[in-house]
Amino acid sequence: MKTQKAFKNVFSGIFFQIILALVQFIVTKYYIEVLGVEINGLNSLYVQILNYFNLIEAGIGGVLLFNLYKTFANKDIETTKALIYTASIKFRKYGIIYLLFTFLFSLVIPLIFTSVNIFENYFIYISFWIMTSATSLSYFFSIPLLVFHADQKGYIVNIIKNVFKTIDCLVRIAILFYYQNYILLLVISFVFELSYYLILLKLYKSRYKGFRVIKNDYYKPELFKENKFVLIDKVLILIVFQTDLIILGIFKDLETVTLYSNYILLFTFASLFFSSVFKQLTPSLGALINENNLEKIKNLYGELRSVNWFLASIITIVLFFTFDYIIILWLGESFVLKGEILILLLLNFIYITSIQVSTSFVNAKGDFKKRIVGSVMESSVNIIISLLLVEKLGILGVLIGTTIGHFSSNFWWIPRIAYSYFNDNLISYFKSIFWHFLILLAVFYLNYISIALIDFKVNNFRELIILMISLSAVNFIMCFGVYHLFFPEFRKFNNRIMNLLTKK
Repeated sequence: MKTQKAFKNVFSGIFFQIILALVQFIVTKYYIEVLGVEINGLNSLYVQILNYFNLIEAGIGGVLLFNLYKTFANKDIETTKALIYTASIKFRKYGIIYLLFTFLFSLVIPLIFTSVNIFENYFIYISFWIMTSATSLSYFFSIPLLVFHADQKGYIVNIIKNVFKTIDCLVRIAILFYYQNYILLLVISFVFELSYYLILLKLYKSRYKGFRVIKNDYYKPELFKENKFVLIDKVLILIVFQTDLIILGIFKDLETVTLYSNYILLFTFASLFFSSVFKQLTPSLGALINENNLEKIKNLYGELRSVNWFLASIITIVLFFTFDYIIILWLGESFVLKGEILILLLLNFIYITSIQVSTSFVNAKGDFKKRIVGSVMESSVNIIISLLLVEKLGILGVLIGTTIGHFSSNFWWIPRIAYSYFNDNLISYFKSIFWHFLILLAVFYLNYISIALIDFKVNNFRELIILMISLSAVNFIMCFGVYHLFFPEFRKFNNRIMNLLTKK
C-alpha cells in the first residue's frame, strides 16, 4: 500500500471534514433561528428524498471505482479508457432521467407529505427544483472525482470540494442577515457546486489527457455487469439510513423532522470521522488486495479494527456525557430529546463504526453481490418495525426499528464476508467484539463514577470545550493503555505510524 498517498488522503479528508462540519453547525443554527424550524425540516426532507432519486445512477460509480483500482494497479490504459468512456455515457443518460423523474415527483410532494402544506405550492416546487439541479451536477461531472480517488489522489478532491463548500456556507450565513430568503440561499449553493465541479473538470483534463477518447470502440457496457448488485445494495442501504426523516415527514410534522435531523447531524459528523478515513483508504486497500498477499491483508485488517474500536470507544463516551450540553448551547434546551433516544443513537454509532473496516475491505474487494443478503435482512427489519412504532412512539419508534435492524443483520454479516478472505470464522469476530465492548463498558463506568463525584456543570461553550478536552484526554490515556497492553494489532499499528513519522 502506498502509505504516503494514503496518509495524505486520510489527513485531508479528516481535516476538511471537521472544518466543514463546524461551519454547517452554524448554518443549521441560523436556518432555525432566522428561517424557522419548518424551513430547516423541509430542507432535511428534501435531502433524504433526493438521496433516493440518486439510485437512478444504478451503481455505475461504485463499479467504475472498483474496476479503476485494478486497471491503475495493473497500468492497463486501454481498459481504463473504456471504463471512463462507457461510464461517462451512462452518467449523462442517467442524469437526464434523474432530472425528469425528480421534476415529475415534485408535483406530488404536497400530496404525499402533507406536513409541507404550510407552504405555498410554488415555493415547494421552485425550492425543490433548485436543489435537484444542484444534486444533478454529480451525474455530469462524476468522472474526474472518481478517477482522482482511484488514482489515490483523493486529497485533491477533498481540498477543492471542501474549500468551496466552506465558502458556500459562510456566504449563506452572511446573506441570512440581510435577506431571509430560502430560495436565494439554494441558488447560491447551486453556483458554488457548479464552480467546484468546473474547476475539478479542468484539473482532470490537464492531468489525465491520455484518458480522453471519442471513438465508440471504447463503449463496453459489459465492463459494468456488476452494477445491478451495487444498485440493489444501495437501495437497501438507503432504506436503512435514509428513511427515518421521510417516515417522520409522512406520519409526523416538520418540527419533529427538525428535532431529529439536529441529532442526526451531530452523529453524522462523528461518524464521518471514520467514514472519511476509510473512504480515503479504500483505493489503497483495493491496490493491496490486488497484490493477493493474504497475510499482509489479514494483518492490516486486524490493525485497523483495533484502532477503529479504540477511537470509537473514546468518541462514544465523550458524546454520552456532553451531547445534551452541545444541543442546549447550540440550539436551546427545547431541542433536547429523551435520554433513550441518545442511547439508541450511540448504539447505532457503535454499529456504524464497528463494521466500518469490514465494509471498506468488502467494497475494495468488489463483493457487492455477497452484501445483498445482509442488507435485505437489515432493511426489512428496519422498515417494518419503524412503521409499526412511529405513530405511537415517534422518533423513538423509528430509532428502535433502525437499531434492531442493524444488530440483527449486517453487524455480523459484513464481518462474515471479510473474515472469509482470511479463511477465518465468526467465532473470532464475536470474541473480539466481546472484549471491545467489555473495555468500552469498563471505561464508561469509570467515567460515570468520576463525573458524578466531580459534579461538573456546563454553562457556556468555554466550559463545554474544557469538559470535552478533559474527557478526550483522560479516556485516550486509559484506552491507549488497555489497547496497547491487550491488543498486539494495536501495537503494530502504532509502530507503523511511528516509522512513517520518523522516516526521513
